[in-house]
Amino acid sequence: GKARCLALAVGEGGAQARSAASRGCGIGGYLLDPPRGPEKSGGGAARGAEFVFFGAEREDFGGEAAEGRIMASAVGRMLKTSGGDIPTDGPVAAQRSRIDQCLVSALSAHSDPLTYLVETYARAQREGGEYGEYVQKVSAAFSALVLLQPAQFYVAPPKHGEAAKRMVDMLRDDGSHPVSLPRGYLAAVLDKMQSLKLPGYEQWGPVDTFFLSPNGSVVAALIGELQKMSLADMYQPLLQAFVSLVQHKPFTAAAARSPLLAITNKTHNARSVELASLLGPVFRLSCLPEVSVNMVTGEVTHVRGAVAEAYFADGLRRRGEIMHTVDNVRVNLRGMQTTLVQAVKAMLKDKEAQEQVFNWFAVVLTSNVIRTQEVYQYHEHLAARSSSNGFLINVLSVLISLCAPFIDPDDPKKLHMKIDFTYLLSKHRFDLSKETRVVASDDEVASWIDPRNQARIQQYRQANAAAEAARSSGSAPAAAPAPAASAVTEDEIEISESFGTISEFFFLTLYAIHVVGPCRMLKDYHKCSNELYRMQQQMQAATDSIMEAMKIEGDMNQLFEKRLCYEVVFQDLTLLDDLLKMARLASRWLLRLANAPANIVPLPTPATKMFCMVPEFCFQVILDTIKLVAQTMPPVLELLPLPILHDFCNFLMAFASSHEHIKSPHLRGKILEVMSYLIPKGRNHGFEHEGGNLCTLFQEHTVSVNSLIPTLTQFYIDIEVTGSHNQFYEKHQYRAYMGDLLLYVAQFPNYLASIQKESANMDKFIRLVSMMLNDITLHLDEALDRIPKIRKLEMDKLNAAEWEAKTDEEKEEADKELSRLENDVNHYLRVSTQSLKVMRLLTEKTLAPFLSDDLIYRMGVFINSVIGKIAGKKTMELKVSNPEKIGFKPKDLLTILSEVTMNLAVSEKQFAMAVVKDAGFYDHKTLVKVSNLLSTHALKDVDFIRRFVKFTATCKECETEAMELDDALGEVPEEFEDTLTNELMKDPVLLPTSGNILDRTTVVRHLLSDETDPFNRQRLTIDMLEPQVELKQRIQEFIAKRKLDASTGSALSES
Repeated sequence: GKARCLALAVGEGGAQARSAASRGCGIGGYLLDPPRGPEKSGGGAARGAEFVFFGAEREDFGGEAAEGRIMASAVGRMLKTSGGDIPTDGPVAAQRSRIDQCLVSALSAHSDPLTYLVETYARAQREGGEYGEYVQKVSAAFSALVLLQPAQFYVAPPKHGEAAKRMVDMLRDDGSHPVSLPRGYLAAVLDKMQSLKLPGYEQWGPVDTFFLSPNGSVVAALIGELQKMSLADMYQPLLQAFVSLVQHKPFTAAAARSPLLAITNKTHNARSVELASLLGPVFRLSCLPEVSVNMVTGEVTHVRGAVAEAYFADGLRRRGEIMHTVDNVRVNLRGMQTTLVQAVKAMLKDKEAQEQVFNWFAVVLTSNVIRTQEVYQYHEHLAARSSSNGFLINVLSVLISLCAPFIDPDDPKKLHMKIDFTYLLSKHRFDLSKETRVVASDDEVASWIDPRNQARIQQYRQANAAAEAARSSGSAPAAAPAPAASAVTEDEIEISESFGTISEFFFLTLYAIHVVGPCRMLKDYHKCSNELYRMQQQMQAATDSIMEAMKIEGDMNQLFEKRLCYEVVFQDLTLLDDLLKMARLASRWLLRLANAPANIVPLPTPATKMFCMVPEFCFQVILDTIKLVAQTMPPVLELLPLPILHDFCNFLMAFASSHEHIKSPHLRGKILEVMSYLIPKGRNHGFEHEGGNLCTLFQEHTVSVNSLIPTLTQFYIDIEVTGSHNQFYEKHQYRAYMGDLLLYVAQFPNYLASIQKESANMDKFIRLVSMMLNDITLHLDEALDRIPKIRKLEMDKLNAAEWEAKTDEEKEEADKELSRLENDVNHYLRVSTQSLKVMRLLTEKTLAPFLSDDLIYRMGVFINSVIGKIAGKKTMELKVSNPEKIGFKPKDLLTILSEVTMNLAVSEKQFAMAVVKDAGFYDHKTLVKVSNLLSTHALKDVDFIRRFVKFTATCKECETEAMELDDALGEVPEEFEDTLTNELMKDPVLLPTSGNILDRTTVVRHLLSDETDPFNRQRLTIDMLEPQVELKQRIQEFIAKRKLDASTGSALSES
C-alpha cells in the first residue's frame, strides 16, 4: 500500500525537491514560514518560501531499503537513516533539500513520528554545528505539523486530544514516557506553530488551539490531571511542565487571549475559578482540609484530605515523629508555592498576559468576598460559594512574594513611595464603594472625587437632588444635608488612569489578606482543638463501652490529623514573616497618608481627604496579622527586631488615640486588643524566649509612655456606648484587653506617673472608676448566680437512681448545660478578677478620687455587696465539686477585696461611714468573718490583719453613730428627702431637664453610667446640675436642731 509522507522544500534546490515531492501527490503546499526576500547563498540561487507537501510515495525516497544502510555521515547519525551520500563539508544551504528528503523518508517509515522527531532534535542538538541547527529547525517544524494535523502522519489517526496528552507526558519528564523533551525543543515548536497559517485555525491560532483550548489541549490535559491531585501526590512534574510552558512568549501571548485566563465575575464564580481556569488547578494544591456541600440539602461534610491520610495517619503519636512529618509537609508546600511564584513571574513578563494575570487575581478575590461577611463563619454551607482555604492561602502566599522588591519600607530605593492611593477609589480591579471607610461617608467620597470624573459627580448631584425633592414634597422627613467635609480643605482628588505594578501588587495583596482572612481560618483550628478536648473528656467518661471508646478514638484521630494540617500552614515561619512584613509596610503607608509627625502622636487634624477614604479593612489586615502571629507562633513576636516592633507600636498608638481618624469604636477597640498581644508572657502561653524584645518594648517606646494611659482611660469611657447592636459584649471584651495593658505597664515608673496624672482629672477618673465598678458587679453577679445551678446539676448526677432514670437525650442535654454554665462562670470570674486587680492598683496609687463625695459612698456599697456575696450567709450555695475547673477562687477574691478596703481605709473614719451607710448590704458579722478567714488561712500578714480588724471595729462604731442619728432625726420632712432613695439629702441639686431635686450622690452615681435625666431620659451631665444652696442650709439646720434636741433630751433623762 501507499504510505503517506511529506517533503519540505527549502533553500537551494527547492525546485528539484518540489518537483520530486509533487510526483503523484496532487495536493498543494501549506506555507510554513512567511515568504522572505532574495538572499545570496552558494551559487546565487534565491531562497524560496518553505512549503509542506503531502501524498508523495514512500518508495520515492528509499523506504525500507534505506534502513539497512550504514549511517556514515553526521546527517545520517542525526536522522538515523541513510545519509552517507550527503556531504557535510560544505554550506548547509546546498544540502537542505537532500536533508529534507532523508527526513521525510525516515519519518514516513516510523510508526511514531512525534517520538522520532523529538529524538532527532535531541541527536541534532548533541551533534551541533550548522547542520545540527538546521536539523533541529526542521524537526521542530515537522513536530508542529504532526501535533496539529496528526491524521496526515499516522496510519491510524489518534483520537482528539491524544497528541496533547502525549505532549504533557513528555513535558513531565518523570519517566512516565520513554522520551523527554530536549532543551529548546518546546520553544522551537511554539515559535513554528505561531508562524503557521493553516486551514481550520483562522479564529484561534495553532498555539491557542493546541495548547490552550478548553478541550483536548495540552493545558486541558494538564489541568485535568492536576485537578485529581493533592500535595500528597507526585504533582511536581506536572507543575514543572506548566512552568516550562509559561516561560515561552508564544504560550503566554496565547494565554492572554484564552478564555481560561481572560475570565470575569460573570463567567466564573469562586468554585469555577479554582477548578476551571488556567491558574486555578495549579494553585489549589494544598494540605488544608476541605468541606463538601450538598447543593440540594445544604448538608456539610468535612472531607478527610489526602494529605492528612497520607502523612498523619492513625497511630502517629510520638511528638518528634509528628513534628518531623509536619516539617516535611511544610517544605513540600513551600516548594510548591515557590514554583507558583516562578510561573506567575514568567507570565508577568508579557504585557498582555500581565494584565490578564492581575485580572485573574482580582476575580479570585471578588468572587470570594462573601468570606468577609460575618455570617460566613457561622454557616458552613456558605463554603459552597467560596474557593477552598488551601487555594486561597496559595494565592495569598504568591501575592506577598511578588511584593518582595518593595516590601521593606526602609529600603534605600524607596520603591514603596510609588504606591498610588487612588487605586482604592478606582474600579480598576474591584469595586470598593461598599466598603466602610475609616472616616468618610459615601456621599463625602463622591463629592471629593476629581471634578473631571463627571460621571461620579453627576451621580452624586442626582442623589442630592432626589433627596432634596423628597424633602420638599414631604414624602420623607427632613434630613441634614450630606456632609460636605468642610473641615477638609484639600483640592479634589484625581483618580489615576493607570497604575504601576507596585500599586497592583500592594493593593491586590492587601485585599487578599482581607478576603482570604487567615485569622478567620484560625477559628477553624481553634474549633478543632476545642472539639479534641471535648472528645478527650468523653473518652474518659466512656469507660464502660469499648465500642463507644473506639468510635471516639477514631473521630479524635481524624480531628488530630486535621489540626496538624492547619499547623503546617499557620506555623509556617516564612508565611508569618511575609505577613508581618506586609503589615509593617501597610502601617507605614497609613501613617504617611495621615501625615503623621515625627513624634507620631497626636496626628494632625482634621484628617486628610485621602486618609478619610481609606477602607477599614486596610487597618483590619494589619491587626489580624499581628493577632495571627501572636496566637500561633508567639516566639516570632519575641524575636522581632525592636525597630519593627516600634513601627507597629507607632501605628497602634497613633490611631488608638485619635477618634478623629478612627470613627469606629469597634476598630479602636481592636487596635488596643492587638496592643495587648505585645505583652510578654510565659511558656504556658507559647512564649519560648522569656519575652525577648517584647520585655523592653513598652519601656523604650516613647509614644506609648506618653500616650497609652490617657488613651486607655478615655477609650474605657468612650466604649460605654457605641451604637452597635452588640455593644454590650464589645465593651466588656475590649475592656478586658485594656485591663491587661494597664496591669502590665503599671509596674513601670513612667506609666505609674501617667496614671497618677490622669487621676488629677477628677470628673473623667471618677467616671472611669464608676464604669469599672459596674462591670465588676455585673460579672460577679453573672458568675455567682450560675454557680448554684452548677451545684444542682452535679447533685443530680450524684443521685444515681434519678440520673439513670433519665433518657440518653436528657443526660446529653444536662451535660451540655453543665458545660455551658462552667464556661460562662469561668469567663465571668476571669474578667471580674482582672478588674478587681485594676481596682486594687488604682486605690493604692490614686487615692484622692476614691475619697471624693461622688465616689466614696459608691465604693462602700460595692465592698459590702461583693464581700456579702462571697462570704455572706449563702456561702454554702457556692460550693461545687471542682471550683478550680470554673476558676472560682473565693480566697483570692476576698484577699483582693480586703486589700482594696484597706487602701481606702487610710481615711478610716470617712470610709467606715461610707461602708455602714447602706444598711441594705452592710453586715458587721460578715466583715468579722472575713478577718477570721484572712487569719485562719494566712492570706495576709499579721500587720495587715490587725489593721483590718481595727477597721472592722471602726465600722461598728460608725454603725452605732448612724443608728443614733436616725433616732435623733425622727421623721424627716418630705422636701428634705431624695425623691428616688427617700433618704435625707446632704447636698441637694436641681436637675434642670426635669425640675426634680435629688441628692448629688444619687444623681451622680446614675450620670456616671448614663448621661440622661432618670425622669425623662433627656441628656444631662454632671456639670449641668444646679446646687440648691438654700435648701442645703435648711437641711443642715434641721440636722443640727434634731441633734441638739436629742442631746438635751438625753441629758434631762440622765438627770
